[in-house]
Amino acid sequence: MNIEELSAFIADVNSQPKNHTGYCGSDRKEIQKTLEEDFSDLELEDSFIVISENKQLIAALGFDVDRKKQSAEIWGPFILNSDHWTEQTSMLWNEFMKKTESKKIDTYFAFYHEENKKGIRWMESLNAKETGKHQILVSKTEVTNGEILEEISPPFYEEVIKLHNELFPETYLTGADMISNLSEEKRLLIIPDGGQSIQGYVYLEGDSVFQEGNLEFIAVEREHQKKGLGKKLVQAGLTYLYENMNVLRFLYV
Repeated sequence: MNIEELSAFIADVNSQPKNHTGYCGSDRKEIQKTLEEDFSDLELEDSFIVISENKQLIAALGFDVDRKKQSAEIWGPFILNSDHWTEQTSMLWNEFMKKTESKKIDTYFAFYHEENKKGIRWMESLNAKETGKHQILVSKTEVTNGEILEEISPPFYEEVIKLHNELFPETYLTGADMISNLSEEKRLLIIPDGGQSIQGYVYLEGDSVFQEGNLEFIAVEREHQKKGLGKKLVQAGLTYLYENMNVLRFLYV
């Protein structure tokens, strides 16, 4: 499978709101980097099902598989000709089901733009459960006035995991997963509350190569809500991304 060709195809189709899948973005180079370095526990040939015509991609459906959780995030369907959307989506889905019969994938997640009516209807036909709606806020402002917060350390792990699982019980990332994911590009900042307790946290991801960052989760303990801590966490997260990760464009989901 040609990763460059696949990345360009996804970027082109996914740039249109009516076809947009939220997991993968629409920047060709960024999509290619993800496919090469951080996509699925299966080989790419097993994770993506494609249809070609005259040696050109016309349809693709991908699955970012987590074998430990027995789950997968759905990329697509990316269909060039909308007249064949239903037929080709069915072909792609059925082919993946046949290839992964022994993989024990129990749960599938999808994340579609509200204008992607075909994707939403397809999920409904599979009896998928809608767990929420999201707004994505974009800022290109160089925010540098946020307070410097403490990075999480082991004594606070339990409190953060407990708060995260309480406030986000059905999200794609558990509290334990969030902690285990921490790296140079994935950070968690906290507001301590004395001892080993916290008032809140912000979990962020930054990509210095593409100069883009996400504020993935922001949480405040119920007893500390309505005190301006949410704003404080947002400002601190954006400041951290700008000053420490060379990020110029921020997304808050």
